[in-house]
Amino acid sequence: MRKIRLFSKRGVFDTLDAATFLVEDRFDLAYADGALLIFNKERFHQVFGYYEGLLQFAQGVMPQLKAAVPMENFADFEAACLSDKTLLKRLRRTIGAMPPSFDMPRVAKTVAEQKIEVQLAGTETKPLLVFDKNRKHVFFTLLEDGFLLSSLAHDRFYEVNSKRTRKI
Repeated sequence: MRKIRLFSKRGVFDTLDAATFLVEDRFDLAYADGALLIFNKERFHQVFGYYEGLLQFAQGVMPQLKAAVPMENFADFEAACLSDKTLLKRLRRTIGAMPPSFDMPRVAKTVAEQKIEVQLAGTETKPLLVFDKNRKHVFFTLLEDGFLLSSLAHDRFYEVNSKRTRKI
């Protein structure tokens, strides 16, 4: 027989020897003293429709993304994003971090200069990105304009982990 131990706010301890109510073995979340404690993030997301909201967002931005980013295999990119929870989350962040205009000749120049592992197709005057699901992180980082060159660090190339605007 299992014992259920209860604690009160005043620190009084009590033990029940007979089950008088059913309590699940695992808790997804609890509310205590004005704070919501989440123990199982995935279950929490499922209960409150987090991924459904992300999917709806992704479906809504795909037409604008298709118009803004010339891609040879956009259908593959769209299918990957809409079927992968990780990519759904990343897409939302990426949309907020993308530069206002996506200048493909500059993108192609950056890919070549910094040896970014993203394939290009098309022509020299009209380059197209090629989405590769095996290199999805690098692809999304490129869309976010997340690469830089530092002249202070002897021309080293870096991947950006935040794009906070500096106040000068």
